[in-house]
Amino acid sequence: MAPSKRLTARIAGLMLAGMLAAALTGCGAAPFEKSLTPTGSAIPTPTTTPRAATTVENELANGTTQRDLKAGDINLTVNYFSTLRMDKWTYGANKPLSVSLVGTLGHGGKNKIYLSQVTMATQVLAADGTTLPAVPTVVEDASVSPGYLVKKPYTYSNTFTLPAVDPGAQQIIFTFSYDLLLQSTPKSHTYAKQTATDTLKVAIAN
Repeated sequence: MAPSKRLTARIAGLMLAGMLAAALTGCGAAPFEKSLTPTGSAIPTPTTTPRAATTVENELANGTTQRDLKAGDINLTVNYFSTLRMDKWTYGANKPLSVSLVGTLGHGGKNKIYLSQVTMATQVLAADGTTLPAVPTVVEDASVSPGYLVKKPYTYSNTFTLPAVDPGAQQIIFTFSYDLLLQSTPKSHTYAKQTATDTLKVAIAN
């Protein structure tokens, strides 16, 4: 073959090789060369919603509370308080609860009002509301007949001591019943019985 023909063939071969290389480069990476990293949305991270702290109601949080009760025509003002600080009201402590009350008549009459009996019952609750063993009910009968005079300005006062309760206690609900005797007439020895009831919620300190 003549030198010129061989040179032409060689140039043509080099051009063909270059075109093939360019074609292979344009096809991109081979399938096995692609990244194995997944694309799209990231895997969600589990989240935990914190529970709200449970607040135990304490109506003696300020050390004292006052209630206005009504029994028929009798208006009764009752004060509850404790000489023991609330942070000392632990399950194992002796917990004093004092009660003071005074009565008035709605119609402003001169009939006397007597307190013949006071009953204090308790309900002991755990943090989840479960009822725990209660303290025995306390019943105080008046030591004089027909009862303690409680018409203003005369008052009744007493302190009830709550003993140790279940270690799981978080709250104590006191239920008070006040049995009252109202004179039928200012000089009468007959009486009309009226009862006022009240509840008091107190938290136990941890």
